[in-house]
Amino acid sequence: MDLQKLMELPGALAAFTYSDRGDLQSHVLREGTELTPQVLDLLARSCVANQAIAGLEARGWEALTGQAGFLPLHGFSVVGLEWSVV
Repeated sequence: MDLQKLMELPGALAAFTYSDRGDLQSHVLREGTELTPQVLDLLARSCVANQAIAGLEARGWEALTGQAGFLPLHGFSVVGLEWSVV
């Protein structure tokens, strides 16, 4: 993944990669941002947790409704008042 390319997105403050366990692997921070590598590490762990919950919900929805197509997950987004994560 090209983190520098992601940083070209309007409003991007950081771009990062993480392992499937939530360990921060690489990152780029916009100069002057309040974000730190420590915050990105916590955010990476939050992303893994949210993906696990989304997987649980998708699997449960398919099982309970008989509808397919919710899995595999392709990502998620969290929209906040000040910051959003995709």
